[in-house]
Amino acid sequence: MQNNDKFARPTLHVDWLEIEGPLFPQWPHKSHSLLLPQELNVDNEDSIIEELIGKFARRAFRRPVSRSDVAPYVQLYQEARKRSTSPIQSFKNSIVAVLVSPNFLFMVETLNAKLPASNSDSNEVTSH
Repeated sequence: MQNNDKFARPTLHVDWLEIEGPLFPQWPHKSHSLLLPQELNVDNEDSIIEELIGKFARRAFRRPVSRSDVAPYVQLYQEARKRSTSPIQSFKNSIVAVLVSPNFLFMVETLNAKLPASNSDSNEVTSH
């Protein structure tokens, strides 16, 4: 129907569109500053990113994280930086990876976690 000119169809003409800002009273926004509180430079970038991703992962995973837990996300950041991605976009990539991780989506229990004896039955013990 769209390619047939015998049928009338509505047409929209936009003469002018104006958007005013800023949309936030301050920039960087407070939530941005909580995740990435400081400017990065070449000298301190790797150590700060590892610390920031570790801090975020600890809160997201709801448990302490080790350097080996954080290493894949830091590596993702470094690979994005090698592709000339900005530090902020590279950091976002790592944060998104944390948020789609099973460690965030599910409460991961360790195999050697001790169960309270009074609340456990044979099914709970065998399922761990």
